[in-house]
Amino acid sequence: MPLVHTKLVGASALLLTAFIWGTSFVSQVAGMDSLSPFAFNAVRFTFGAVSLLPVVLLRRGSGRAFDAKKTFGFGLLCGCLLFIASTLQQYGVLYGMNAGRAGFITGLYIILVPFLGIFVGKKTRVISFVAAGVSLVGLYLLCFAGSESAGIGLGDVLLLGGAIFFAIHILVVERVGTLIDPMHLSIIQISTVALLSWACTPLTGGLSLGEVWSGIGPILYSGILSTGVAYTLQIFGQNRMDAAPASIIMSLESFFSVVGGAVILHESMTLQAYIGCGLMLAGTILAQLPDRRLHGANSSTPPDTVGA
Repeated sequence: MPLVHTKLVGASALLLTAFIWGTSFVSQVAGMDSLSPFAFNAVRFTFGAVSLLPVVLLRRGSGRAFDAKKTFGFGLLCGCLLFIASTLQQYGVLYGMNAGRAGFITGLYIILVPFLGIFVGKKTRVISFVAAGVSLVGLYLLCFAGSESAGIGLGDVLLLGGAIFFAIHILVVERVGTLIDPMHLSIIQISTVALLSWACTPLTGGLSLGEVWSGIGPILYSGILSTGVAYTLQIFGQNRMDAAPASIIMSLESFFSVVGGAVILHESMTLQAYIGCGLMLAGTILAQLPDRRLHGANSSTPPDTVGA
C-alpha cells in the first residue's frame, strides 16, 4: 500500500478512536441513571477486559516474551492508578452530568503530563507552559460561563482529580511499557480496575441484574467499544502514522464529547463556555506539537493516550 494511503488509513482509524472515546462520555452520563459509579465501572471494565481477550490471543507470540512477575506487578500498579482515575472521573460525571464539560476537563491530562514529568526528571518545554496557560483560560471560561450556576463544582474538582491520576498513570505506563508486552499490560490493568470496582460496589448499595439490564446500552458502549474496539484501532492507527499528528487527531476526543453531548443528550452551553472549550482544545494541540530539535520531523514514538 502506498505511504500516503497507509497514513490515510491510520488517520481514519485514529479519528474513529477519538470519536468513540469522546462519545463514550455520553454513555457514562447515561449510565448514571441506573447504576452507581462503582457498579458502572465494574461491569464496564469487565466487558472491556473480555473484549480484549481475542486481541491478546491473536497477538500471542508476536509481542515480547511473557515475564509473569513483571507483567502482573506492573499491571497491578497501573491498574490501581487507573482505578483511582476512573473512579474520580465517574463520580465527577455523576455530580456534573454534562458529557462535553467532563470530556474537556478530563482532557487536561495531556497538559498535566509534562508538568508532573518534572518530578521524575523530565524536561518541560516552553510550549508546554504556553499550552497550559491557554488551557487554564479556557477552563476559566468553561466553568465561569456567566450563569447563576457558574463556578467550580464538586463534579469539576473530581474530574480534575481524575485527570491528574490519568496523567500519573501515563507517566508510569511510559516507564514500564517498554519492559512488557503492551497488550498484556492493558488487559491486566483493565481487569484490576474491574476487580477493585466489584469489591467497592457493595459500599454503594450493590448491583442487581435489573440495574445492569436497564443500563446495558451505555455499559456495552463504554466497555466494548471504548475499550476493546477503540484500543485495537489505536494500535492499528499509531503503527501507520507519526507520533505528532496521531496525538493531535486523538485529542479531538474532547471535541466529540461536546458534539455527542449536544446531539444525543441535548446539552447546551453558553457562547463563553464554547469559547473556553475551543481554547482548551487549542492548548491540548499545542502541548502535542513535536520538538524537532529532539525528535526530528518524522518521530515514530507513539503518543501516550487514555481513553474515556
